[in-house]
Amino acid sequence: MIAVESRSLMRSRSLRTVRDAINAYFESPEKADVRPETWDERQRLLALFAAELGDMPLCRCRAGHLERWIAGKPIWSSAWTKMRVARTIGRAFNYLTRLGDISRNPFSGIRTHQGPRGRPTERHEFQALLKHTDACFRRVLIFLWYSGARPGELRGLEWSMLRPERSCAVLPAHKTAHTRRDRAPRTLMLHPIDVKLLIYIRRRQQPLARRVFLNSRGRPWTRSALVLRMYRLRKRAGIAQDCKLYGNRYAFATNAALAGVDIATLATLLGHTTLEMAAYYVRLTGQDDYLQEALRKAVAAGR
Repeated sequence: MIAVESRSLMRSRSLRTVRDAINAYFESPEKADVRPETWDERQRLLALFAAELGDMPLCRCRAGHLERWIAGKPIWSSAWTKMRVARTIGRAFNYLTRLGDISRNPFSGIRTHQGPRGRPTERHEFQALLKHTDACFRRVLIFLWYSGARPGELRGLEWSMLRPERSCAVLPAHKTAHTRRDRAPRTLMLHPIDVKLLIYIRRRQQPLARRVFLNSRGRPWTRSALVLRMYRLRKRAGIAQDCKLYGNRYAFATNAALAGVDIATLATLLGHTTLEMAAYYVRLTGQDDYLQEALRKAVAAGR
C-alpha cells in the first residue's frame, strides 16, 4: 500500500502544468470506457484548452481561468454549450484526481448557468436555413426536421443500422441506453421524405462509406462542425441566435402534440424512456388557436 501511495505521489509531482495533466489524461484508461466519438470531442476541447493555458502551473490554476477561457470564445454563445465545455474540462481533471495523479481538480467550483430552455425552430426559420446553406448541410436539416432525431444520432448513423423494410433505423448505442433496464436499442422511425433522402444519399455516396451523413469533404460530421455551421448559417440567413440545430427536435415534438399524437407515442418516437422527458420538448406557448380548442373541449367535457 505504501509503494502504491509513493508512486501516486511521484506521479502527481511530475504533472506540473495543465499540459502535463491533459497529456496524462489522454494516456489514461478512461478512453476504453468512452465511445470513440465522445473521446474525440473530449480530446479536441482539451487540446484547445492546452494550446492556450498549457504552460500554466497547476498550483496557480483557479476556476476563474477556465471561466474566462470559455467566455473568450464567441462561438460558444449558448449557456448549454459553455456548460458542456466546462464539464468536459472538469471531467478530465476530476478523473486524474481520482487516480491520484494530481492532488485536486484546480478548476473545481466553476460556475455554469443552465440558460433559457430551448425552443422549436419555426417553419419560416427552417425554410430560411434551407435556402442559405449547401446541399450537405441541407440534408442534415431535412433529416432532423422530419425524424425528430438528436443531432448526435444523425452523426453516428450508419448504413448497417437502416431497416428499409420497416422504414426505421435501429441504433444500438444511444443516449438513453443507460436508463433502460433492458438496454434495448433505439428505434428511429423514418418519415417517407427521410426515406427518399437516404436513397438519394446512398446513390451518390461511395459504396464503402460507413456513415450516412458526410460533410463536403466526405468525412463524418463532428459535433463542433455542426455547431460552427449553424453559427455561421444563422448570421447569413438573418435568424435569431437562439435558433439551434436541436430546435428541429423541439419542433418535431411540438408539431406532433398539435397534431394530437399522445405523449406515450411521442416518447417512443423521440427515444425517451419517460413521459416527462417527452413532454419537456413540447412547447405550446403561443399556440393560441390550439389552446382555445383544447379549452373548449375541456369545458364541454365537464358539462
